[in-house]
Amino acid sequence: MHSHHSHSGQYVQHAKDSLEECVQAAKDKKFDVFCLTEHMPRSRETDLYPEEIESKTTPVDLAKVFDDYVKHARQLQKDNTSNTEILVGFECESIRAECWDRAVELKKHYGLDLCVGSVHHVNGIPIDFSQGQWCDASDSVSDMIDDQTTPEHALYKKYYEIQWNMLQKLKPEVVAHFDLIRLYSTIREGFGATENYVRENWPDVWDQIIKNIDFIISYGGFIEVSSAPLRKGWNTPYPRPDICKAVINRGGRLCLSDDSHGVAQVGLNYKKTLEYLEGLGVKDLWFLTKKSGKVEAQKIEIVRAKEAGFWVSC
Repeated sequence: MHSHHSHSGQYVQHAKDSLEECVQAAKDKKFDVFCLTEHMPRSRETDLYPEEIESKTTPVDLAKVFDDYVKHARQLQKDNTSNTEILVGFECESIRAECWDRAVELKKHYGLDLCVGSVHHVNGIPIDFSQGQWCDASDSVSDMIDDQTTPEHALYKKYYEIQWNMLQKLKPEVVAHFDLIRLYSTIREGFGATENYVRENWPDVWDQIIKNIDFIISYGGFIEVSSAPLRKGWNTPYPRPDICKAVINRGGRLCLSDDSHGVAQVGLNYKKTLEYLEGLGVKDLWFLTKKSGKVEAQKIEIVRAKEAGFWVSC
């Protein structure tokens, strides 16, 4: 079993538990591959989260924390004698274009194994922190609204345009929570609204989604299937079926992630996630490995993945 996206409370203030405890949890659950991907440091005080402001954390502190994380993670990777392979990477920020330049520098400077490409902001406003901020982000795209475009339509369009720019700049090995913009959406696809709402009602947004998927496929990136939304009240992982089916039909590579923020979330809801993928007709999962000395992509049939030691340990 694999996770290409994880966090610890030691290096992210909104998570729990130490990095070593999270790694040990992955080992105890007999993960085959567990990727450490703490957030890259943000460089502006205006980008700090409430818990960081409360703890009087500064951007300089965040840079030091990230440096400490990489050194710690590399040591855990070096000392690892278990059957659980540890890869060391980071999750990028997409607050503004300068974040991508810094992400490129960080990956090169530290020689990191992978970059997890994410978009958590639109016009500098978080879209997955609260319903209120999601609405603020929606208000921020008023310049894109016309007789044919509602605020939510414009917000989706802007989100996937930012994602496109991030993909162009970083070509991340793993693209995280592809449709995170839906977390606080007022259009509850799959909860009453048609599952194909975006494709049927916002063809320009759907065209951008397909464009993004095709680009990820062109450079060999993975689109993660994340179990995280199942613990947030969703009835499916990210991405929802419309996007998952588009990835499958176009020959894209899907990988597993738990986006864990502590020991309790390592591998959480993986049974439901695999059932979801099988229901969509997915046959293979992809994963990263460094056993040859360099990071490479490999795949495994879901049938075989269901025989992994993870299921026995859990």
